[in-house]
Amino acid sequence: MFEIGYGIAQDEYSEYSEKIRRETESERLVNIAKKNGLFLPLKDIRQIGMKHGYRSGESVVYLNPENNRVYKIKDPYAKLAIKRGVMPEDAIYEHLVHNYLFPEVKYTFEGISEEMGDVRIVLSQEYIESVVQPTREQVVTALAQRGLVPEDDYSFGNEYVSVTDVEGDNTLIGADGKLYFIDPIIRFKKTLKEILEFIG
Repeated sequence: MFEIGYGIAQDEYSEYSEKIRRETESERLVNIAKKNGLFLPLKDIRQIGMKHGYRSGESVVYLNPENNRVYKIKDPYAKLAIKRGVMPEDAIYEHLVHNYLFPEVKYTFEGISEEMGDVRIVLSQEYIESVVQPTREQVVTALAQRGLVPEDDYSFGNEYVSVTDVEGDNTLIGADGKLYFIDPIIRFKKTLKEILEFIG
């Protein structure tokens, strides 16, 4: 239902400023959500669980111990400056790319909200109890198993995407000994349409 803005080429809206494109896409997503019963008022979301002390650069985080889930109220435009290739019209689909790359910590799309006229994408994710931080070698090995190879000191990628912010608090080793990438930044190297066709 969100596909009206899907697959837009980077130069297709070159006559519009980035700010106008974000505002236009925010309005479009909120309207679609309201028409389809997917709109979640912020006051309701805040009752989902306890506000987590951890806040990412993109999301306000709530923890619900009853269902062992983390809820993220995500500002999809918060880090666009470092998400090369991610257009404002792509933001609604970012979690699908995350789910393909990191299915063990996949996001569930809960709905759309807004704050002062700006869209917020509401996602949930299983809570992972961390026992230790992985070493860089463990991170490099785990990403290589997903076909993501080092591009520089901070980024790993393939032909379609690049991921960064995969060390520190964004990557955990759980009680089961497995490594979890809970909140990486994903950059697009090709158009969203090409990426979604690739991941199926």
